Amino acid sequence: RQFFTTAMLLLISFLLTGAAFLMLSNRYILSEKQETLRSNAETVAHSAMAYQTSGELEDNWDFRMNITSTARAANEHIMICDTEGVVITCSDEEFKCQHIGMQIEDSIINQLENDGSYFAITRLGGVYETEHYVVGELISDARGVDTLGMVFVSSDVSSFVALNRSLKSTFIVVAMIVLIVAFFFTTYASQKQTK
Repeated sequence: RQFFTTAMLLLISFLLTGAAFLMLSNRYILSEKQETLRSNAETVAHSAMAYQTSGELEDNWDFRMNITSTARAANEHIMICDTEGVVITCSDEEFKCQHIGMQIEDSIINQLENDGSYFAITRLGGVYETEHYVVGELISDARGVDTLGMVFVSSDVSSFVALNRSLKSTFIVVAMIVLIVAFFFTTYASQKQTK
């Protein structure tokens, strides 16, 4: 009976602590991922603005190599769209990749134009086969008046899912070890008290 009470208190404590930890860590990871993607999107948007103002954005090998190396270094994917949301270039290594010519959903384009930025965990209207963290930024002219296009920077959600699974399994193992230790300690303590 004493073990049952102790075990229940420990279990409830661990569940509350674990839930709070997972919730806070998920929020922190999501915030960090969003900030990293946003920073990279702003950098690419500035670079794209420089190329676009000279009329050299589309089919420009230097720009394409820049975004490809940036995306590879950050383990991300970058797409540049025109003002209508049609992908004109991306960070894939093949020069004519599958994304070029794809249309981003109007609802996403409208949100980006209205808010000035975009963030969601999405498949980007069918552009990706799996869920991705996606940040969108407008590419503006040097005066910041006219929109020249859009940049979308994304990262696969699978790394976050793997980390989350790892945290959960670690929590379960630690909780089970503590419960087993509590069982032996409670059994030992109750035997000592009865003698």
